Amino acid sequence: MKNVSIICPVYNEALSIEELTIRIFDSVTRYVQSHEVELILVDDGSKDASVRIIQSLAKKYPFVRLVTHEQQRGQSYAISSGLSVAQGSVIVTMDADLQIYPEDIPLLLTKINEGYDIVNAIRMKRCAPLIHKIFSRLLAIVVSCICGNSVKDPASNFIAIRKEFVSNLRLIANDHRYLLAILRKRGMRRFAEVPVRHSKRKYGTSKYPLLKGIKAIVEFIPFYHRLQSGYYNVT
Repeated sequence: MKNVSIICPVYNEALSIEELTIRIFDSVTRYVQSHEVELILVDDGSKDASVRIIQSLAKKYPFVRLVTHEQQRGQSYAISSGLSVAQGSVIVTMDADLQIYPEDIPLLLTKINEGYDIVNAIRMKRCAPLIHKIFSRLLAIVVSCICGNSVKDPASNFIAIRKEFVSNLRLIANDHRYLLAILRKRGMRRFAEVPVRHSKRKYGTSKYPLLKGIKAIVEFIPFYHRLQSGYYNVT
């Protein structure tokens, strides 16, 4: 059994994957032993060399695991696929584009170690277009109302969770946007947020344009119906 599982959805991130892997390993193994860590890279139907690079990294680094989707299914499905194979008692999800600093993972793990169920990252001095920041603020208001907690950055996708809250969890559509609300429904009570660094993309371009943010808003009504109907309940 691993102590920490780190899940990163990957879509056409061939340029960043090796640096991401090395930086995650270097930062997390200062916190836990190397044999207690696994990095689950979920390739979501990439068209570039992402899969080949991950396969090469898995041969070099035993803690790397590859999960593949033959076709692109979206970020929520990628996270769900990672959760289905994760062995750690603590799960960390984060993007693979290196806008979030892997060196900040221990900040979340330290807070979990203080007794919290869920620790969410707040992207400080976020490098994003104004319209994205506005969408994130609106999402924060909605999620805060559902959770009963003040949530500052529910769209960061950088979160540490005790495994019991994501056991047999099925995410669809844009459920990852509302993950904190889902976890509240599953019994999460001890919630914390920590500030982390954020930077501009080092490689490539964003895989999640504004249109996807608008789509997430449209999908809120079916999501809320699933939430109220017990779709996400612990089974």
